[in-house]
Amino acid sequence: MEDRERAKRYYRKVIEKCAKIIEEYPKAKFVDEALYLMGKSYLEVGEYSKARRKFEELEKYFPKSKYTKLITLQIGKIYFYQKNYSKAYEYFVKAEHSKIFKKHKDEIFLWKIKIFYEQQDFSSVEKLIKSYLKKKRKLKGETNRFIKEAILLGAKASMYNKDFDFAINLLNIYLNFILNEEERNKARELKGDILFKKGKYEQAKSNYKEITYREGTKDYYRIQLKIAECEEKLNNFDKAEDIYNQIKDKTAGDLKAQAFLKLLLLYEKQNDFEKANELLKDVHNFLRFVPADNIYKKEILSHKQAIYIIDSLKNDTTSIGLFKKAEINFVIFKKPEKAIQYYEEIYKNYPEDTLAPKSLFAIYYIKKEILKDTANLENIKKILIKNYPESIYAKILREY
Repeated sequence: MEDRERAKRYYRKVIEKCAKIIEEYPKAKFVDEALYLMGKSYLEVGEYSKARRKFEELEKYFPKSKYTKLITLQIGKIYFYQKNYSKAYEYFVKAEHSKIFKKHKDEIFLWKIKIFYEQQDFSSVEKLIKSYLKKKRKLKGETNRFIKEAILLGAKASMYNKDFDFAINLLNIYLNFILNEEERNKARELKGDILFKKGKYEQAKSNYKEITYREGTKDYYRIQLKIAECEEKLNNFDKAEDIYNQIKDKTAGDLKAQAFLKLLLLYEKQNDFEKANELLKDVHNFLRFVPADNIYKKEILSHKQAIYIIDSLKNDTTSIGLFKKAEINFVIFKKPEKAIQYYEEIYKNYPEDTLAPKSLFAIYYIKKEILKDTANLENIKKILIKNYPESIYAKILREY
């Protein structure tokens, strides 16, 4: 943030000096350069209309100036920041085919990548990156910031495109570049995220552990949270619990609420409602400094209510009690198999109840759409249609 503000102050000074030169020496030979620098500086501080006007003045009054020939790339950037991506691409391609911009090939390549990335056209990003890699095989030790950024964007695009192997390949290339600590940490985190999505939890954990954020910082605990999630996926519940507790006790705000929620979900997963209730005893005091609209806080309070209801229904075997337990397990606890057990109890024990056809339909839906389990589906459908032909659920399944 400080570097950005310092840069803006610098460009403001450039604008002031160039404006003064043009005002005091309107016929001087360096007015064209001053106009160009003003345009570039306005672009850097985000005043795109003013930047465009300066480049238009340069083009109008100095058509043969060497600086006029340089504005193609700058106008492309203006269109990009104004989200006119088709015009931006047009100007970047124009610059790409101009001999003047021979030394700017890598920068233009990055801008083209950015255009596709911003439009979420991740396949086109991959296509450009693959084409580039075919032409330029040796990238180890690359210090060119444009290529570094392009490769990193390519990895992100491949991740969003679910081409995880290519994304990891690009990150391995990137991690062989000459990087500062922040760049290396971001790449390792992204690689860990991709490995996690692939279900490679041990490898993901190893990548997260290589990240070198200073202990006690927000970033440090953010990565610890990801390590805990890996431990949980690896069924190392005690390790995950220890890390979640550490984050809960040593952080504030969003991270605190997130760790609290993760702990609560861990206890729910293990059906350890004793620990869950113990955790929830002082929840309002614990989260008093977390904003009311925080998504994690809202979910925690939703789970608190759900656990309270489940606890109060512990010995309730009525159709309504069973249905409430089924709904809570399905919607709040995300336990579809457990929900099915309760729905089955309703149908078996209360076949004449109005909740019976609804429960059968819920079983059919969860098996088909959530669990992707096709076993016995047709049988469930036949029973519902045969036993409850006038129900709305029978009508839905006839057309399913």
